[in-house]
Amino acid sequence: MRFILASGSPRRKEFMERLCIPYEVITSDVDESTATMGSPYERVKTLAEMKAKAVAERKNQRNKFKSFFHSFYIRFIKRYNISL
Repeated sequence: MRFILASGSPRRKEFMERLCIPYEVITSDVDESTATMGSPYERVKTLAEMKAKAVAERKNQRNKFKSFFHSFYIRFIKRYNISL
């Protein structure tokens, strides 16, 4: 299984490579400055969902991808005990 990295960030690519997670990069055109409300956790979650939707629309798998991405995101945060 390959994950889709909806970010062109070199740090995120490096992170995925260090964890030996197979991935492909499909960047979104999401304007990150629009997520300004809520806690840092809520902003990160909102941006992740916006990017997932944008990329999924390009891949024609919107509902399936959104559900998968959200569950992966939550599991990833819990597994690595990331505090936002």
